[in-house]
Amino acid sequence: MHLALPDLADAWHLRLAEETCRAADALGLNIRLAVTRGDRAREAEAAVVCEISDGLGLIMVSDAPLPQHVGRRCRVVAIGPTSDDAVPTVSAGRGHAIEMAMDHLAGLGHTAIGFGYAGLPYARENTLRLVRQAAGRRAIADGLQSMDLGDGGCLAPMVEAAQRRDVTAFLVSDDAVARALVHALRQADVQIPVDVSVAGYGHCDTATRCGRLTTVNHPLPEVAHTVVDAIVRGRAPARLEFAPRLEIGATSGYAARTS
Repeated sequence: MHLALPDLADAWHLRLAEETCRAADALGLNIRLAVTRGDRAREAEAAVVCEISDGLGLIMVSDAPLPQHVGRRCRVVAIGPTSDDAVPTVSAGRGHAIEMAMDHLAGLGHTAIGFGYAGLPYARENTLRLVRQAAGRRAIADGLQSMDLGDGGCLAPMVEAAQRRDVTAFLVSDDAVARALVHALRQADVQIPVDVSVAGYGHCDTATRCGRLTTVNHPLPEVAHTVVDAIVRGRAPARLEFAPRLEIGATSGYAARTS
């Protein structure tokens, strides 16, 4: 069985890969992994490799609609959006998770929110688009500040923004970065959640020294079992969406005043 996904440096994709490998291993199957970096040609190449190697099938994780020819000659299940009705698609609710996190922060009175993302440029742009849309639907787009943390996840811009009181909350692209941000803020004597709130998404080991991190839990084990089963059995619904779940921890509270 083949698994093609954009980026193992992204915590969400890495966890999805781990869960998919576990689901396949439980059935005595091996996973052949391909990293596409969001490139259309690499996605098409992954499908060709599956075809010529007589692979059982291909699980394609993509942040954009698949090329229409993908899945014509090998069994494909997509995780993410697709414009091709011939390809069964499972949504893991990443966009929904952003909406839930933004809803939570806006409900606490946060209108000046910093969004931090570290990862590949194409994925950063796609995620930022979803965040902007979520902020716009809550009429807080003007207070949204995008903070590019770079591939190394530099947290200095976010810590400085909190110290200046430019923002009252941070939404961070994955929980590992959010935990690191909580630690960096505490080192800078910024009180959480009194001075600033922090929320992530991904539900990856959410314990912090401030207590549990506020996050959105993606049901990735269920997603992985579903797509592996769909490949093995050759049957999958045309569209299936798994809803994430908001988990309110100790790192989010009512908004403080901005400068």
